[in-house]
Amino acid sequence: MAEKITAINPQLLVWARESTAQQLRSFLQAPLTEQKKIQKKEDAFEYWRDRFYSIGVYVFKNAFKDNSVSGFCIYDEEFPVICINNSLAFSRQIFTLFHEIYHLIIKTSGVDLLDDRGIFLSHNFDSSKERLCNSFAGAFLVPDDDFTKVASGKKLTDNFVQDLSNLYGVSMEVIWRKCLDRNWISDDYYNSKRDEINQEYFRYTEIEKQKKKDSRGDCYNTQASYKGQHYMELAFSKYYSKKISLLQLADYMNMKISSLQGLASRKGWGEV
Repeated sequence: MAEKITAINPQLLVWARESTAQQLRSFLQAPLTEQKKIQKKEDAFEYWRDRFYSIGVYVFKNAFKDNSVSGFCIYDEEFPVICINNSLAFSRQIFTLFHEIYHLIIKTSGVDLLDDRGIFLSHNFDSSKERLCNSFAGAFLVPDDDFTKVASGKKLTDNFVQDLSNLYGVSMEVIWRKCLDRNWISDDYYNSKRDEINQEYFRYTEIEKQKKKDSRGDCYNTQASYKGQHYMELAFSKYYSKKISLLQLADYMNMKISSLQGLASRKGWGEV
């Protein structure tokens, strides 16, 4: 099912990350021009989720209890999966998608940490892999040649960096990192910006938690967000074709039977 992922030839040297990114973009059939057209980061996440599904990778979400973890992946030759922390900003979720997809390309499982500065201080094998995953995510989402054309010679104000983050559908941290890699800013300046952004992530998380607490949320929308449209349709199609029982469907969806009935009714899928 994930034969396209395993067909990619991962170039483990950082200088070759662009060629691996180009291979993946070709497999995903996701040209940069299409990426730039997406205005909302929430829509961008779902766009990439759908593209990952097209090459056999399911993407799930959940609200992790530990917000120091952005996401993780489990490598499997047939059914590789990625799970994303839904509590974080969509820009971070998108970056984590591509961090984890590189783990799958090099046939490893992995975890993406929100504050991963430790990987730049360590020289062990695991830290090296994490640096490569970060480097690949940045190279895919913000290709070097295109970034140079757009940003070279410009004044690096917060507003300009925000505009670039919106253009590529990434966080401001990714843009600042690109600037650091080109020696346009110092390490100290980058770290100060990174700290500001991480604080913003946690403020965003607390605001979202309070919103959910106040509204109590919508269990149907929550499950749709967590499981993804393709997974939901697959699970219900197996039930309607009598390949799984109602109890199994409830287990696969992690929902009560009464909630399954409500979800099916809302989607117009028929009786449960």
